[in-house]
Amino acid sequence: MPRHKEEKDKKRRPAAAFWVGKTTDTIILVALTALLSFVMFQYRDYIKVLEDITSQELPAMPAVSPTPTSGPSASPSAVPTASPGPLWVRPDFAGKREQFDNQDIIGYLDVPDTTIRYFVTQAGDNVFYLNHNIKLEEHNAGWVFLDYDNDISKEDDNTIIYGHNMRLPIMFHDLRKFRDEEFTRSHPYFYYQTLYDDYIFEVFAVFLTDTSFSYNRVNMSEADYRKLLDRMLDISMFDLGLEVGVTDRILTLSTCSNLVDDERLVVVGKMAERRSVKR
Repeated sequence: MPRHKEEKDKKRRPAAAFWVGKTTDTIILVALTALLSFVMFQYRDYIKVLEDITSQELPAMPAVSPTPTSGPSASPSAVPTASPGPLWVRPDFAGKREQFDNQDIIGYLDVPDTTIRYFVTQAGDNVFYLNHNIKLEEHNAGWVFLDYDNDISKEDDNTIIYGHNMRLPIMFHDLRKFRDEEFTRSHPYFYYQTLYDDYIFEVFAVFLTDTSFSYNRVNMSEADYRKLLDRMLDISMFDLGLEVGVTDRILTLSTCSNLVDDERLVVVGKMAERRSVKR
């Protein structure tokens, strides 16, 4: 190759590399923009659904009247029982069932100082609401739902509510706040209403676990329930100073940790107060 042509080619190479780099940067930028647009499109309807819920009157949460307990309840009779008579649907839930044309709406969950303020659904399995929203539309964010084995007309040992740990602050994204001890200690209570009762729960355990721990059993023998409670206390990130006994009823909030595959972040509260709804 002639010397002058070789020198000319050398001069071209930096310019070529520059344009290749610019092209790569442009492709990456376009891809990121497309990804962001896709994410926002995916969740636009979700934000609208949430606005539809929060722009209207929400169920009234009970006042935080109980003081932190230091031991297990003396007996189930220490908790007021439901008034006799047929079960009935409260008007506020009936309105939401009609609004979203969804008879699966059975409760409402409120975790203070988080975005977790949702009507809770329950299907005939624990799969449907993993990828369907409250309007029964397919969506990968799913919805907040009660374990299909729970019975809201009874008092189960363990009530379990599931929700996805989303990247955006929806569903159970904000459960991650309970990984901070200061937040957990300053937010000891969360609230749960069903069609028939209002509850206050006090957090006694926050833990990460893999799926080998069956923390989501609903009812069990007294011995097995004691083992479940002890295990929850043993692996809790923090010692919150609460004792829990087999006469206590608990509410378990469960989501993926998004830290390790098949790892769950779990927040558990013991019933501090129950108020049956009057006609």
